[in-house]
Amino acid sequence: MGKPFEKHTRLFTLPVSTVLSDQKAPIRAAALQTLSAMATACEGLETMIPNFTTALETTNPLQKATLLQWLVEWFKEHGSSSSLDLKSWVPIVLSTLDDRSVDVRKAAQALLPTLIQCVGFDAVMNQTNSLKPASRASAVPLVQAARPASTEAVPSIANVPTPDRSASPTSEVSIPQTTSEAKPPTKVSGVRRKIPLGTSRPESRAESVDHPNKPMQAGVKRLAPASVKTSTSTTPVNPSLPFLNINVDLKKTRLAKDAGRWVNEGGPTRKDLADLLQSQMEPHASKDLVAHLFSHDHNAVNDHISGLTTLADFYNNALDSDENIEKLCLANLDFPLKYASLKAHESQPNLVSKCIDVVEAVLAFLRNINYQLTDNEAACFVPTIVHKVCPVLLRKSHADLTLSQLGDAREPVRLRVQQIVRALPNVYAYSRVFQLLFEHGLKAKVAKTRQGTLDELSAILKKSGMGACEPSKTFPAVAALISDKDPQVRKSALGTLRCVCRPHRIQFIV
Repeated sequence: MGKPFEKHTRLFTLPVSTVLSDQKAPIRAAALQTLSAMATACEGLETMIPNFTTALETTNPLQKATLLQWLVEWFKEHGSSSSLDLKSWVPIVLSTLDDRSVDVRKAAQALLPTLIQCVGFDAVMNQTNSLKPASRASAVPLVQAARPASTEAVPSIANVPTPDRSASPTSEVSIPQTTSEAKPPTKVSGVRRKIPLGTSRPESRAESVDHPNKPMQAGVKRLAPASVKTSTSTTPVNPSLPFLNINVDLKKTRLAKDAGRWVNEGGPTRKDLADLLQSQMEPHASKDLVAHLFSHDHNAVNDHISGLTTLADFYNNALDSDENIEKLCLANLDFPLKYASLKAHESQPNLVSKCIDVVEAVLAFLRNINYQLTDNEAACFVPTIVHKVCPVLLRKSHADLTLSQLGDAREPVRLRVQQIVRALPNVYAYSRVFQLLFEHGLKAKVAKTRQGTLDELSAILKKSGMGACEPSKTFPAVAALISDKDPQVRKSALGTLRCVCRPHRIQFIV
């Protein structure tokens, strides 16, 4: 396809980058070869930068070091241009300069000259102010040492001079002086518009002048198809719809502040989280929806079910809707997932069933548009789902029937939750699903959850192989559960180890 492949890079860049965490060198080499082929076909990295930003936010040192090294080599061979918008890489690279991994630190340091050339020395130095004192003390000398490689390559974003009136009208930094309105950058230049001195940036987000491919904030890992474009508009699509705006940036901000909050191991709804979610939804959802979801009268459960039904129907109907509805669904998808996490462990069967309906509807919508969940989006509900996983029900004998008493007391719930876990890799990297199961499920206080988690880990390993995990961390933790006080947990732990030992001829010493 050549350069027309640009419109598909949003779909492929992040998954290919994630493969760089694979323990097998040939697999990583194949991923690097794929990235090089994509960048060569697109004649540069411009359209791949947003997803590289997300890939660099990983906590996996192998993935981060390998990707950083590839980027350094790419820029050495192809050069860098001030037209590249690498501002989103700066905080990531600066925070990586004191990483525990030597390879990560060296690669980040090697990339500094390119960042300074594209973003500006002053802008990079300003970003060091957000680091912790110890990290800043080590980062500042490295930034200063990288400065000679590109001292005056590009003016700092923070100190843009007033453009020369005599400059060519096609210059990339030339800005009309007769108006203070922000005009979006053209696709040709790909440069974020710089504000002249004395001109204030508009207060409204809808009038912001951000680059159209501006990457998402911390931890975001999204893959949207070419037909689904992000938007910062807060204009209501239709007052009768359950949600009122398509501003993706607001979702990113919410999720960045929500880290670690939506882990519901069991029990009734937590009031603090309910109040938080209500305050988040009120500016962006219809009054009727908010009133039903957060009702406190004597018919509250029926109101909650009514609100959940509205959410499920909305996402089910979005499967064949237009682009605006897709944007609306994406900009607000954290709300239904958070609410389902709140109510998933309630005692009313119809309420729990409706929560599962909502999760299934959202995941079906995401599969339909080939969207990949970010880490923060997955954190809204996957940890809670993990605490509801159940053993596989094999109704072949009376002994197998005993297993049906484990996990959730309601068999339909167990089966549906299990199907959700099995379907997650369609919208979220299987290695990430494995990691969440590992982190939350194996440490659960409930034996039934530990057993179900081990069964799901086995299923992922059988389907995806050793690349789904870090063996040095995973298998000692699984082996430790062989001494668990619950016999079914011990049995599932042995089963998990057995499913790996046989094909890979691995011997474990327990």
